[in-house]
Amino acid sequence: MTPSVGSRIYFNPNFLPANLLGALMLLIREIVQQALASGCLTVEAEEQLRQLLAKKYDIQDLQAFMKLQQATMSGLVKQESRELLYSS
Repeated sequence: MTPSVGSRIYFNPNFLPANLLGALMLLIREIVQQALASGCLTVEAEEQLRQLLAKKYDIQDLQAFMKLQQATMSGLVKQESRELLYSS
């Protein structure tokens, strides 16, 4: 179906193709894995997580994020943002 003259096509920025959405979901797990392995959640990684968690994600990503939260609360992972805040 071809749009008629004067009609507009709107782009919905909240819509992502499934393959791109899958890549975003993987990134949450990857960021968590990196933070758990290094023992540090960088400011950049924290911001990426905020952006990715604002979008749709699956149960594995939620579980990975909860694991990161637990590791942070128990002191296994340090948040760079908090270290910078308290070092000032």
